[in-house]
Amino acid sequence: MKLSFTTILIFTSFFAYSIKPLGKISNNINLPKKEVLNLAVSANLTYIIKEIKKDFEQRHNIELNIITASSGKLSTQIIYGAPFDIFLSANMEYPQKLYEKGFAVDKPTMYAQGLLILFSSKEFDAKKGVDILKDKNVQYIAVPNPKLAPYGFAAEELLANLNLLKHVSKKIVTTENITSAIQYSLTVVDYAFISKSAILSPALLDYNKENKYWIMCKQELYSPIKQGMIILKRAEKNQNANLFYHYLMSRRSGELFCKYGYLHPAIENKQKRNKCFNSSTQTKNIFPLRKGKKESFFMPFLISAKLAITTTVILFIIGIPIAYFLAFSKFKGKIIVNTLLTLPMVLPPTVLGFYLLIFLSPKFGFGKFIMDTFGLKMVFNFWGMVIASTIFCFPFMIQSLKTGMEKINKNMIEASYTLGKTKIETLRCIILPNMKNSIVTGVITTFANTIGAFGVVLMIGGNISSSTKVISIAIFEKVNELNFAAAHIYSGILLLLSFVFLFIIHLFNYKAEES
Repeated sequence: MKLSFTTILIFTSFFAYSIKPLGKISNNINLPKKEVLNLAVSANLTYIIKEIKKDFEQRHNIELNIITASSGKLSTQIIYGAPFDIFLSANMEYPQKLYEKGFAVDKPTMYAQGLLILFSSKEFDAKKGVDILKDKNVQYIAVPNPKLAPYGFAAEELLANLNLLKHVSKKIVTTENITSAIQYSLTVVDYAFISKSAILSPALLDYNKENKYWIMCKQELYSPIKQGMIILKRAEKNQNANLFYHYLMSRRSGELFCKYGYLHPAIENKQKRNKCFNSSTQTKNIFPLRKGKKESFFMPFLISAKLAITTTVILFIIGIPIAYFLAFSKFKGKIIVNTLLTLPMVLPPTVLGFYLLIFLSPKFGFGKFIMDTFGLKMVFNFWGMVIASTIFCFPFMIQSLKTGMEKINKNMIEASYTLGKTKIETLRCIILPNMKNSIVTGVITTFANTIGAFGVVLMIGGNISSSTKVISIAIFEKVNELNFAAAHIYSGILLLLSFVFLFIIHLFNYKAEES
């Protein structure tokens, strides 16, 4: 069969065009593809892990995919199937629990030891040591949650051994982790117990002056803060996981850990080997740790209910006149006012919480003025949470009331004015009775959103047992403790309450439509 010149030309052009990308592919085939290793890394290693990643990847054709969070969060994620290969914890307990549950190849190995320091963003008299916390001018001391953070437990142990715990217990603000303690120390609290590695991080370089902004805590007064590592079952046959495991225990890795304020098994000090690595040197408490009263299991519900009722009442009282203004006023700038008032509805709670923390902080602006003038603390107490939740839930009440007022027949309102009734009388006798559904909706949605609030109340109220620990914070804490049974009970009760709240709203709306 003869082919025409045109057919041959088309075929040749197509072949030449097709072979070009194939050439590119063939060039890339010779390049070894980087294998990926997924690391679950405790938040206290945030800065050092970047250098470890850089150094390791330069030596090996392996990419480290790093996920940082609190050890409790990462443990929970691992239990529920997160695809991690190696877990670097801030303590030995979480890796041990995962090993006992069958998630790890072998028992945890200590890869580093942390050191505890006392830090302040303002210069202080280092000669007084930790005793400075007894000073009357010291209002708040940030301590990572002893139940979740090994540095928090070490701080509490240190205070108990120095017989200081009973003197400063009311000043202690419990934070989620070291990062939160640092944030509070820069904005609200006077002192914070953090790791030495944190003071060497880029974020705190301006405060890296020992005996000026921070002091070392005596190691013999708290148990060694051992940080454990495990290879997870997912990576049992992964040679790259073993390679990184041995790298982390090497002298090269140890030099990086020492650079960032950790002790490392592979690095010898002046005494040839730091005694703290020997588990036999673990100290016993000179004084017993604080036991205190056992917190009631349902105390978080009581605090949440009290907060929700207080917030709802306040918002209903101030919401009526504001909603009336937005519904009936002809003010040209009303749209701007309405936008500002509804902003908390779309603003991330952590953003709102951060700015409120700065605004109410006794170190700055309004909070400092209130503290200096009236001696009132605006943060880390119940009324601080009321302020935060009132602002956070403001749109839910206002929008419901405003919508209800706008639906009322305008002829009824005009008739009331014609009969000589004042605006207040019209509001009381005409408007409010005819917007019952909107009132119920506003009250219930405000109450429910206050019950479920987390980010805002955590940042303003902290996590103080029997004072500011609301139900959402309690659930978060139980999950991080791997106490899923308690978390299920708390969550189940909240789920049931949410169903009841929504049922009441729909029931009122259904009856209104029928009538």
